[in-house]
Amino acid sequence: MNKALFCVGVCAVIAAHGCAAESASGDDVDAERVAVDVAPIVGGTKTTAYPAAALLNMRAASGGYYACTATVIAPKVVLTAGHCVDGMVSWEVMANGSLRTSSKGETYDWKENGATTVNPLHHDLGLVYLTDPIVLASYPSLATQVAAVGAEATDLGRIRNATVTSEIFSAPIKLRSGLTVGFPFDYAADGVIEHGDSGGPVFLGTTQTIVAVNSGLGGNVEVLARVDLLADWLKARIAARGAAPVPPAPAPAPKPGAEPPKADAGAPPPLAACAVTEAEPNNVVGSATPLQTTACGKLGTADDLDWFLYAATVGKTSIMLGAGDASATFGLLSAGKCVPVLQNARGVTVSVTAGTAQLCIGVSSLAHKAQPYVLSAVR
Repeated sequence: MNKALFCVGVCAVIAAHGCAAESASGDDVDAERVAVDVAPIVGGTKTTAYPAAALLNMRAASGGYYACTATVIAPKVVLTAGHCVDGMVSWEVMANGSLRTSSKGETYDWKENGATTVNPLHHDLGLVYLTDPIVLASYPSLATQVAAVGAEATDLGRIRNATVTSEIFSAPIKLRSGLTVGFPFDYAADGVIEHGDSGGPVFLGTTQTIVAVNSGLGGNVEVLARVDLLADWLKARIAARGAAPVPPAPAPAPKPGAEPPKADAGAPPPLAACAVTEAEPNNVVGSATPLQTTACGKLGTADDLDWFLYAATVGKTSIMLGAGDASATFGLLSAGKCVPVLQNARGVTVSVTAGTAQLCIGVSSLAHKAQPYVLSAVR
């Protein structure tokens, strides 16, 4: 039987817009180019266990702002669902502490003119192309043959209980042929995805091989667009955008007896040197205190949370906390929300190669201690 399955992508980030794709457009448009990488200086943990999995925000020609999920499959190539590309004019890709913007995307045959149901006669796969690469230690491989019926897989997406999040979640599924529900270019599985999970990768078992991307959901059945059917097309597009750059080599281990490098070089100045004082209330991102060079703050209660915003321009900046046990969540501002990159960190380095990146910084105390602190940005 051929059930009508609905696309589970392009879920509105701003509630005023619906969860449907806009009309198709193959033209490129000018968009501000932003390229930023955030890495820890002292301590801190990354927020995702899947470095290649990406949050994808898109803007349609109508101005609507939407959310999908994606995967970085090559330094300048991002894989997602076709309906997360068709009709969109610009994209934000956030993965493994990197933010990139793009105005270039492509689908194979998915040109559905805004349809909200999955077309069983087309491949719901799309690519977003980057000008500035996202460099990972390794990239997922793409399946080149069909998975066995009943094969175990891991399904990834960014939605939790119908809420668009800045995290990646996973769920185990078992694959069966999409022909069982009338979709010859797809796998089928028991439904675990939600609106906004579209484009998220489906890995074979616990491997790093992508067999499909999330496409649509109807009742308790989901369909997943197979990548093996377009393996040659995908590989050709990756090859056309150059080989992967080599990640920077790790720093050599210090010799016995040698003084270790000072991680806190360029530490913040003392309280008296602060350029500004935090402006309360700043316990939500929407009322964050602007940070330019150095800010004095105070966690007035055990569970106080102070937010700051910093506009990182081209070049390298170190953002660090002074004395005390306060730590911070460092993230990237997108659609008025903070997308966390590092948590429980004392400092980060921010490297911007294009545009201006809006960073959000939330300061709190893991030990729940009221205390003063200094937050500084040193270029």
